[in-house]
Amino acid sequence: MSIIIQAGHKTSKSKQVMEKLYERGLSRPNDSYTHNMTAEQVSETLYKVLARENMSSANEKMADNVMTDFLLANLDFENWGWESDKNLAGLEYWQQNEPDVGFVLVFDHPSNILKEFADVVLTIDMIDQAMNEWVDYHQKMLDFLSSNDEKCILIEGKGALSNISKYKDEVKKIIDSLELKSGWQVASYEESLVAGLGGNTNIINELATNEILSKFPKLIDVFNSLLSKASLKTSENIFKTKRLDLDSLVSAVNYFNESEQRKNYELEKINTKLSKAYSEIASLKKSIDIHVGNTRILEEKLNQENKKLIESIKDYNSLSKDSKKIIDDLKKQAEDIKSQSIESIENENTQLINQIHVLQENLEKYLKNEDKQVVTDVKQSKPIPIYYGAADRMKEDLPYRVGSAIINHSKSPLSIARLPSAVIKEYRDFDRNMKKNENLPAIEEYEDADDAIKVKSHLSYIIGLTITDALKSPSSIPKIPFRLSRDVLSFKLDKRKK
Repeated sequence: MSIIIQAGHKTSKSKQVMEKLYERGLSRPNDSYTHNMTAEQVSETLYKVLARENMSSANEKMADNVMTDFLLANLDFENWGWESDKNLAGLEYWQQNEPDVGFVLVFDHPSNILKEFADVVLTIDMIDQAMNEWVDYHQKMLDFLSSNDEKCILIEGKGALSNISKYKDEVKKIIDSLELKSGWQVASYEESLVAGLGGNTNIINELATNEILSKFPKLIDVFNSLLSKASLKTSENIFKTKRLDLDSLVSAVNYFNESEQRKNYELEKINTKLSKAYSEIASLKKSIDIHVGNTRILEEKLNQENKKLIESIKDYNSLSKDSKKIIDDLKKQAEDIKSQSIESIENENTQLINQIHVLQENLEKYLKNEDKQVVTDVKQSKPIPIYYGAADRMKEDLPYRVGSAIINHSKSPLSIARLPSAVIKEYRDFDRNMKKNENLPAIEEYEDADDAIKVKSHLSYIIGLTITDALKSPSSIPKIPFRLSRDVLSFKLDKRKK
């Protein structure tokens, strides 16, 4: 199983890039197994927990539970992944706890920041805050890339969308087992549109945006660093000293004039559409009046049907009295049949118990004869005892008994409440039986010693061994839930492979 975790700022085209992977065969993740959290909610929760400055053991346990629950829900997928701007805070955590994971970091030109404010009146404080947040986010992205470059790729979103075939090769560098559908080299209309942006955009807006970006040298440095480390890109570096030329200014004036003409033309089209809409509304009003008249007729018919229904209910009530008497008679007959059946079953049970007693006596005689059986050594002429029951011996061992108690008492809230006392009872029984087992031969001397090895692969033994080992060291006790989750996950994976 391989996982792609993608992180990109909200101003990047990270979501569109991830959609391209889904279209070509990458599996979308299921909601988490127990809590039914979506991938976005998992990222949001881990962000809230891991972004805290002081990570307590409780916070670490919470993060482990969320991650394990999410992985359990997606065991059936060979390759899957998801995207979120909140993933950046959890990349280090995923890298430490999940070996089969690759990371994709997505960025785009900082001019996209101002596009987020298209419907509001900009202020200097708003721009300053947005620019600083962009710098902080992408600096953390660069820091993670520098320490995890073997399992991580950095791409510009626009560049990936305009060159999908090359993007496939980049992803294969971190997830070698990833298999995607063919046809990467064919660019869709949307991809062509993304690649062709620039010539038809608002020239005045571009000039203003470039001037604003030039006031933030730190942002320019971070963006240029991203470009220098990106394996897939289309943008060029931003130069702090670049100034507007005369050609750009003349083009801006011409564009502004053309925009005014287009606005007037659009206003005329809107007025025409409004006139048409007014006439359609008048026609619709006439239809509504007709509909209201029909509704009144329908209401009268419904009232008549209600009256008929009330009369039918009265008839039904009178009929139900007779039905009740019939039902009571049927119940009495059923009870008589039931009592006769119980008596017959009891007689059969008595006969069956007698047969079991006879079988038990024969079995005990057989076992006594088996205990006396010996194999004579030809060279030494000395009887050698044969031992059986290695699996039963192993099931009497403390790890198996503790693990079995935990599994048997985890099926309902009431059983869970009795779990501590059940585990303590197993410990006491084990201590009482230790002296009885001291004189028994070693497991290896049993004829069926291989059965003992099979018992060690049982989930009961694996869970019990984890708990008994952890109880030997107090510092390991808080990690028991996470280790148990790992044991269950590994057990299910091994079982699926078999």
